[in-house]
Amino acid sequence: RHPGNFLVVDGQVFYSPNCKRVVEVPAAINTDKSNLNPFQPGVRWEDLRNPCRWSRAYGWASFIPLDRLFGAYPFNEVAFIPQLELDPESELYSHTVKIIDMWSELDAGLHQVASVLFSKYDAPAVFPYSIRGWKFQTKFRSLGKGRALTYAARDWLLVWMGLLSFLIAYAESRCEEFEKFREDHSQEEIAKLSRIKHWQEALNPTAYPAIQYLTESLPLSAVCSFLPSTRRCGIFLDLTNKAEFQPSVTWFIERGVPVWFPWTADTPQYLAKLNMSHLIPPAHVLQKQSQTILTRLSLPIPALLAQRKSAPAIDYRKQQQESEEKARVDGRCQRVAADNRARKPPTTSAQVHLYESDVDNPAKLKLEVVSKAQRGETLGSHTDNQSRYFPEFNIWVCCVDMAPDEAADDDEDNDLEWYFNPQGQSELVQHIPLRSTQTFPSASLYLPDDIIPPADFTDTFMGEGGCDRLEHAICQDMKMFYGFVAPIPYPTGKPASQKTEQDMNSFLRAVGFEQKSAATRAFFDLGISDAIFNFYHVCIHATETSHPSPESWDILPESFSPPANASILDGLSFVAYHAKSLGATTQPKQGKQRFWLILELSPSHPWRLALRTAADLVTICRFHPSSTPNKIVTFLVQRGIPFQTLQAVDTPPRHVPYHPTPNQLPRKPQNHIFTVDDYRQYAHTRDLMLGNPRMRAALLRGGIVWRLAYNAMSISDALDGPTGVPDLIIQDPKTKEYYRDDQLTTLEEDIIVGAYVCYSGRNAPVLKSWWPLAEVFDNGENPGRWTHHRETWYRNRLEAIIEGRERPYSVKQWRDKLHGRPETKKLRNYIEPVSSTFIDISCPSKLF
Repeated sequence: RHPGNFLVVDGQVFYSPNCKRVVEVPAAINTDKSNLNPFQPGVRWEDLRNPCRWSRAYGWASFIPLDRLFGAYPFNEVAFIPQLELDPESELYSHTVKIIDMWSELDAGLHQVASVLFSKYDAPAVFPYSIRGWKFQTKFRSLGKGRALTYAARDWLLVWMGLLSFLIAYAESRCEEFEKFREDHSQEEIAKLSRIKHWQEALNPTAYPAIQYLTESLPLSAVCSFLPSTRRCGIFLDLTNKAEFQPSVTWFIERGVPVWFPWTADTPQYLAKLNMSHLIPPAHVLQKQSQTILTRLSLPIPALLAQRKSAPAIDYRKQQQESEEKARVDGRCQRVAADNRARKPPTTSAQVHLYESDVDNPAKLKLEVVSKAQRGETLGSHTDNQSRYFPEFNIWVCCVDMAPDEAADDDEDNDLEWYFNPQGQSELVQHIPLRSTQTFPSASLYLPDDIIPPADFTDTFMGEGGCDRLEHAICQDMKMFYGFVAPIPYPTGKPASQKTEQDMNSFLRAVGFEQKSAATRAFFDLGISDAIFNFYHVCIHATETSHPSPESWDILPESFSPPANASILDGLSFVAYHAKSLGATTQPKQGKQRFWLILELSPSHPWRLALRTAADLVTICRFHPSSTPNKIVTFLVQRGIPFQTLQAVDTPPRHVPYHPTPNQLPRKPQNHIFTVDDYRQYAHTRDLMLGNPRMRAALLRGGIVWRLAYNAMSISDALDGPTGVPDLIIQDPKTKEYYRDDQLTTLEEDIIVGAYVCYSGRNAPVLKSWWPLAEVFDNGENPGRWTHHRETWYRNRLEAIIEGRERPYSVKQWRDKLHGRPETKKLRNYIEPVSSTFIDISCPSKLF
């Protein structure tokens, strides 16, 4: 269906090729430009959430986001309004010096970034005023006034985010024009010109060290998210009378900005002349619109557009239900009394419950029962939208967060000036120094969580009983992942043969255990080690006539102990990888045909389980038949096995908050010396991104991406099922039904592993990363799951990074480091085809 929409206002028709939002048509700019500046006294961010007309000075306002996007660093630092403190001597409310400095520093940093981009790329823009113009840094007689102005100042950062988005988009387009010029001209002509640098290169950390943290964090925030899902105000353009410095329609559309332009009978021909025929709506859309254009009236801006989102507030549903229940059981006298109170709520005899932000955790609210002497004053300091009376309980509930940008009527005269001070920015420059070095939250806030191993890999098999625990772990893994069946009776004596050091190391490495420990050496003195090692040795040296015996392998037809849950294959279906998929991580490489192996865990389960390998599917068959779907999925998550949770597209999706998706990697100079501060910044940014509900896909991904996400997420994120964002869409070839699931893009995977684009003048940039790229890791020594050996490697490297002994590596360096031993690949390459054969024999009607 065509995404465009027609809008008719006062007989004039406008068309948008990329937005169906109902908007208010902005007034035309006067010839004297008296209405050019949108930043008039009293104008808030909410007042700017409507499309604007293009002008050289303020056309950038079309990039202002419609939503409060404070989820990524550094904007998450101002996501919640801090509590104002009362000075008992002056009886004035104010923020702490730490809060004022932090907000002012961010404001100054954003202004410096914008100033550098403006001067380097000669961008058409006039800046808005500073957030300090809202005077959040001053003292207030009224608590409500202080919070309201702080709220307005916080939201004003969204205006600056819009400006930075425009400047970055403009800078990137200048770079694209230069690259196109290089392709069309000779080296001699190019040598005469100065190279146009990427905007992150222009913000050189050597020249601008104080804003280095912004240079590296902005690409991962909403500022650099130019997808349509990052909703922006939009722009009205005149195609025939193009204004000065006005970019093209496609320039805005490609950057996710809604565009409207006048529509006449000549517009299709004009668009075709400009090589923009793709913007012309289909014939049936034009026909449908032509039938309604003459009768359509001007539509006012919907109330929802002007609705202001509040900070975390109170859920009154439970209290409302209790109130209704109490009203049903109360006697007639109590109901009459409650009705009387509802008509004229008491202000002194009724209890007042005040909810305020918790000082220790601004994301939570703390309840305080107001004393009788302060009830009237508390109610007077809250507006009608900030207080609510429950007559059945004779209780008032007050909370500023229900309408945080409002102040009580009696607050209007408590402070000399209600609206902003346009000269606030000069005060910022004089008194607030920018940070001289890059600083991020202390590593203690998150790095210890990274070191904590997943539950199945906490045991290092040291100390008393270490050999017994290792024996149990090896036997369990050999049974679940390779189908090994222990001999009966279980061997308890000494092994019949001694293994060489090389044999022991190759076996332990191939099945995923550490080689150098007292427990591993003691394991080979056990009788069971003979049977397990012989099974492994036959597998890696198998031929067409040489296989493990049926007594020791559960997937052979003659086995006396077949997989207990093989009946689960009755719900199996196959779907080729090359079905409609928007992600890059599941695409087959080099023309190989691969399949999803899809299981219906139970008829009532909301989604289906999809696995990538036959060996993983047979592992599921080894579960006890009574195992629940949640138990199976929990096992897959805990072991880092890749899978998907496919849900029919017609199933109502979960409602989750939207988080912008980054569209580029951070950049560093080629000669940059990485330190632990760089790692702290990466880890902090990564964990913020993993807070996006859609990032549950990282838990499903397996490999190094799974490990980096494991400590930042919970298993319940995987069990909850798809969020509804169509990252992965596949179709069952038999039922023709479409399924969806969450899936990471290649860029998101690269961000999770800490990748950087390292540039060096005119040479090609180099990709470096703290951890191996997902595909590089998968193609290395990878048994298809996380192992004790990999966990030890991960922890050792992380500790070395924290101590400053490790640095990011290039792709080639990572390939060399992850080459590993050939036995791991041999074992996996043998188990996979044999597992496919077992599936074919178990369900011959579903051969693929």
